[in-house]
Amino acid sequence: MDSRISREIHELMFGFVSLFHQKLIPRFRRYDDELPGLKKNHFKILGQLFHHNSLTLTQIGRMLDLEKGSVTSLVDHLAEKGLVVRQHVPGDRRKSLVMLTEAGNAAVRNIIEKQVREIELLMDDIDEEDTRKFVECLRYCTNMLKKL
Repeated sequence: MDSRISREIHELMFGFVSLFHQKLIPRFRRYDDELPGLKKNHFKILGQLFHHNSLTLTQIGRMLDLEKGSVTSLVDHLAEKGLVVRQHVPGDRRKSLVMLTEAGNAAVRNIIEKQVREIELLMDDIDEEDTRKFVECLRYCTNMLKKL
C-alpha cells in the first residue's frame, strides 16, 4: 500500500475518533448518573456485553484495550452492583463468561434508547440523503475494520 494512503487512513481514523468523542460522548455521558458509581470503562463493558451477550475477561480486554487485571476489577464492581454475572465455561475452569443480568440489560437498554434520541436530535437538521450516506459509510467502515 502507498504510504500516502496509509497516512491518510491514519489521519481520518484518528480524526473520526476525536470527532466522535467531541460530538457524541458528552451527550451520551448525560445518562451516566442513571447508574451511579460507575466510570466510563464500566459503561464500555456494559455496552460490549449488551451487543455480544457474553464475553470472557480476555475478550473484553482486547475489545476495550484494557489490561486483564483492570477488567477483572471493573467486572467485580459491576457484579457487586448486580449488573453482570460470571458463569464458568464448561470444560475450562480457568475461563468464565461475563453476562448482563436482567437488571443490567434493562439499564443498558434504557440508556441506549436515550442515546438514540440524542442522535436523532443531533442529526435532525441533516437531510435524508446525507444521513443515508453516513449510515452506509459507517456500515462500510465497520465491515472493513472487521477484515483487518
